[in-house]
Amino acid sequence: MLTDLVENLLSLIASQYAEADRAICGRGNFILRLSHQKHRLSVADWKALSEPQRQRIQHAVFSLACEGVAAWHAAINIY
Repeated sequence: MLTDLVENLLSLIASQYAEADRAICGRGNFILRLSHQKHRLSVADWKALSEPQRQRIQHAVFSLACEGVAAWHAAINIY
């Protein structure tokens, strides 16, 4: 019973992360705030990134301590 709850919670969290990733690409049910629209990427650019690059972008976009666009550009190394 407890393992079912944990599995359901993990599934919910994974789906929320997937929705957040879609928001970065302008897809899905969520959208980025106007102040974070500058972080949007095309789907092709997102798919071309490595997992560490994606994690750095997610941190830059969804962190309360966002360090700004310069740090974000440095994190993804595509511009």
